[in-house]
Amino acid sequence: MPVNSHWTQTQPTADSLCLRTTERVGVYLDRPAGTLSFYRVSPGGGGSSDTLTHIHTFQSTFTQEDLLPGFWFMKSGEVRAVEGSPFDLRKPDLIGSLLKPLPGPGFDHNFCLASPGDPWALRPAARVCHPESGRVLEVSTSQPGVQFYTANFLDGSVVGKGGSRYAKHSSFCLETQSWPDAINKPSFPSCLLRPGEEYLHETTFSFSTV
Repeated sequence: MPVNSHWTQTQPTADSLCLRTTERVGVYLDRPAGTLSFYRVSPGGGGSSDTLTHIHTFQSTFTQEDLLPGFWFMKSGEVRAVEGSPFDLRKPDLIGSLLKPLPGPGFDHNFCLASPGDPWALRPAARVCHPESGRVLEVSTSQPGVQFYTANFLDGSVVGKGGSRYAKHSSFCLETQSWPDAINKPSFPSCLLRPGEEYLHETTFSFSTV
């Protein structure tokens, strides 16, 4: 693919990606570095109990639904309002209580942060708080979407720090990205990069305490 890229990491929790191309291409990355990071704000081992007490907030009024369940999720591209659904995380809510009425094994959905035509600018995307420890994670991004994934297929076989085994729902991912299937949906925020244009993706992960 005729793309030139430049990735920079200004600090451990902030990174950006700059792309240029000689041909028209679709750009779809879940983070500037193209990596998938699992988080848990609470201290301790790999059980799911602490993670389910995390309070999540998203700056999103719409989400995209899954088309087919399974390990690989194919997206229908259908955009639905979050109001009145388990996906309404505009106000802080415990993730454990939202998983119960959710169809399927858990969250693996794109939350829409921007509308088609909106400028690509760094904006708040999500906030996660663990009340007991007071730890807070805040994510901002220039991408129009963020995929929220609740480690639905971890089964305890992954061993982490201190010998902790990471079970189902023991962590979560916040993957900043273009809307799924944007390459085939002209009405979605564009993921196309054309000759003479510059693609700049910025994402920050900020940690603090309340």
